Amino acid sequence: MAAMLRRPFIALAACVAALVLPMAAKAQDAYFGPQIGVFIPRSEVLRNALGETWLSFGASRVRVFKANQGKIAYDWNAVGQRNDGSNLFILTGSIGYVIPFAPPGAGTQPYVAIRGGLAYIDYAVDTPSGRESGKVLSPNGNAALGINFNNRVNLEVRYDVWSSYEGLTFDGVTVSLRVGLFRF
Repeated sequence: MAAMLRRPFIALAACVAALVLPMAAKAQDAYFGPQIGVFIPRSEVLRNALGETWLSFGASRVRVFKANQGKIAYDWNAVGQRNDGSNLFILTGSIGYVIPFAPPGAGTQPYVAIRGGLAYIDYAVDTPSGRESGKVLSPNGNAALGINFNNRVNLEVRYDVWSSYEGLTFDGVTVSLRVGLFRF
């Protein structure tokens, strides 16, 4: 049993390392910082058990783009919520393509992103049909619209899709703010 529990954690650690190491290696004159936001689950069952909005947090490089030149971007995001004995935690690492829509040197840079990755989902939720629980690794896909302000602040709206388990759908929208605090 202990070996079965270690496998998801090893895979999760490998996923995080695969996202963080390339980002650190490619970082040149970029800002890295925290992200905080609100997650709104699509599932009525999850909203009833855990509440309408949940905390979302993460970290990544604040996106700085050349006009109309897409680039690969790495990202990680976590969502968590507890309520009346039910709880859910999702840690997602993803990589994808980001396309900016701004002229060179613009102080405001809107962009669109599409990413895919892997998530660790830990859930124990009281539903109308009983308690559903599990710890799984799940594929993830997400798409985002965002705006970068002065190369240090990102405002982003993101929709995530994960696999369904035990009849629970974890998909939802995150509205988040990312601030570049550390320059490297």
